[in-house]
Amino acid sequence: MAKAASPKPEPTHSPLSFDEIKRDIARRNEESQKVARQARAIREKEEIARRRRWEQL
Repeated sequence: MAKAASPKPEPTHSPLSFDEIKRDIARRNEESQKVARQARAIREKEEIARRRRWEQL
């Protein structure tokens, strides 16, 4: 009996290389760290302003 050749499934998207995936992850990490740094800077400015107002009382 001859086996029927089954067609290979077509990829739904072009496969990314491992390096491209690593670069994408690094980029997203940098973006999230940037947002976190900005939020932390805002919180620290507000805290300093609160302390200055408190010291003036």
